[in-house]
Amino acid sequence: MEPIGSHRYSPITNIDVSVGRVFHINDRFRLRADAWIYNLLNSDQELFFATLVLSDPSETFIPDTWAKPRRLQFRVGVEF
Repeated sequence: MEPIGSHRYSPITNIDVSVGRVFHINDRFRLRADAWIYNLLNSDQELFFATLVLSDPSETFIPDTWAKPRRLQFRVGVEF
């Protein structure tokens, strides 16, 4: 394979983590808490290039879409 450079995408290193817990309040009610961390390492690799055709050998591919940035998401709910 061709070495990583202007003609190949960078390797994707994306880690998503989720944790959750259910708290029993009584026989009928439960409280549920969840948290997600997306893109834990905050990788900024390109996903798509603007074009896959180069008209001049000195040109390079220009990325136009990147991985979404790191984000933290919470959810709290009541189950009955």
